[in-house]
Amino acid sequence: MGSSRLTGVDVARALALIGMFATHTMPLVDSSTGTPTATWVAYLFAGKASALFATLAGVGLALLTARTWAQRTKKSRSRSAAPTMGAQRRGIAARAAFIMVLGFLAAEFSSGIAVILVHYAVLFLFALALIQATVKQLLWLGVGWLALSPVVLFFVRAWAYANVAPYRTSGPVFMDFLRPQTLLADLFATGYYPLIVWPVYLIAGLLVGRLLHTSSNVWAVSWRITRWGFAMTFVAYAISWRLINANWSSLVGVANTSSDELRAALISGQGLSDFQYSPWWFMLSAPHSGTQLDLLLTVGTSLAVLGLCLMLCKALEGALKFVGQALTWPLAGAGSATLTLYVGHIIALDLFSSELATLEPLHRWLIFTVVALLFGVFISWKQVRGPLEWINHSIAAHASGQPHPSGPRASS
Repeated sequence: MGSSRLTGVDVARALALIGMFATHTMPLVDSSTGTPTATWVAYLFAGKASALFATLAGVGLALLTARTWAQRTKKSRSRSAAPTMGAQRRGIAARAAFIMVLGFLAAEFSSGIAVILVHYAVLFLFALALIQATVKQLLWLGVGWLALSPVVLFFVRAWAYANVAPYRTSGPVFMDFLRPQTLLADLFATGYYPLIVWPVYLIAGLLVGRLLHTSSNVWAVSWRITRWGFAMTFVAYAISWRLINANWSSLVGVANTSSDELRAALISGQGLSDFQYSPWWFMLSAPHSGTQLDLLLTVGTSLAVLGLCLMLCKALEGALKFVGQALTWPLAGAGSATLTLYVGHIIALDLFSSELATLEPLHRWLIFTVVALLFGVFISWKQVRGPLEWINHSIAAHASGQPHPSGPRASS
């Protein structure tokens, strides 16, 4: 596996993290002029940053299990022994358990954000059933899941709202273990990251990771990923735009709001709860709507960003050493320590809430971003893992029976 591929994945992961910083510290809708308007943060990051984060989880798992998968599917070019599939599964399950505990702990802080980590951990457990799948199997599974899961979500979510729990913008908390029906509803239907549809991102990431491993031509596969990404994004936008404009008056009636508020809501994803009980919901591509068009669009933007990052890092691989390091070290280092930085920013949003409240939203975002990039430079310079990444890798190594990690980091 070429170093530019691992670096490209880390750079994309850092961009996802910076995007989530933006949605957590800056408004998605600006009403200061009296007319609600979606902000640039909504256009660039709403729904897209978290989707990229989840897609890269699949890519990371594909790269983590690449040698074992290649030997099991007779695609290996190496004679070196790979870990057994059982060992790999135990390691992934241990990672999931650690991330899940972190997620429940992080949700106890008053950060005001929907913590993704518990949902992220469940996706890792779901991946246990997919790490032996072939590229063709992943492709068909992804297409089927994208087409059918939003229909399942539509009915299950309506039932859960009426019988179990209302919509929540925060992540699951420890108290939810006393009300397991609320926890399950939050994870799979009524939460911010409904796991009925979110496996689409994991499957897409696993598929891309397998392509990256089996291809010897980084440029070709990266360009293919980029083309697919832009094509999917364009198709989703075009279909949704056409349907929405053809039925605008009906949509305004369903939303029970003004045209300006609806336009802002369709970009930001905020204020669309009335659509969740209406068949009109299926023509939306709004962030976190969980429709087919939303999934197609956000898988597309995730692939486009990843493909561009891979091509950029491949191009810089042959550049002067200092130039390449100056351009990739901050992002690649931060991208290899996203767990530490994500949890750290949740804690900071709580502990320094008073101080951060006095700052302009843009300044809050810049502070988190600069700190992450400086930490990334340190990580790249020292060639070490972030603290939480080191603990996570150590637990996984122990569970899988692998040697205790030491020395330079690897992308994880």
